[in-house]
Amino acid sequence: MKSIREIQFHKVWSKNDSFIKKQAMEFWKKQNVLINEEVLEQRSRELIMVATDGNQNIIATSTAVKRKLQTLNNNWFYEYRCFIAQSNRVLGFDTHLTLESLQALEEDSTSDPDKPIGVYVVAENENLHKKVTEAVWRPYKMYFIGFTVKGLPIRVYYFKGAMI
Repeated sequence: MKSIREIQFHKVWSKNDSFIKKQAMEFWKKQNVLINEEVLEQRSRELIMVATDGNQNIIATSTAVKRKLQTLNNNWFYEYRCFIAQSNRVLGFDTHLTLESLQALEEDSTSDPDKPIGVYVVAENENLHKKVTEAVWRPYKMYFIGFTVKGLPIRVYYFKGAMI
């Protein structure tokens, strides 16, 4: 892959598409990201977006799970994760995948009875938490709010009109 223009994004969130979920599980197994069948099943139910190449092969995924965060006044947030296959990591891909995912979550949050007010990320990727130390990740408007007990940075994105 040479360009972000070769990538297609497909919203999976709130759709019950067993074919795409099965493809995502195979992708994660092949990439050695997840191998436990129970975890694979659960994660497939959390899919937001899949990104495909020109041959319609999955090359990246994003997932989220809704959690109530005590630290943020017991508000509901989506915990966001994404994975891009090593061979497809091109400049800007992660930004596009995340922006598409945030938009999908924000759109669907309006009909969620729990009224999630945003998204949070625990940055496990060393390249992100050691090299990107700004208070605000500008492409996503994600704000640094502290560290986990393991020392990993936590960032939050608030949906429009969010009240804490």
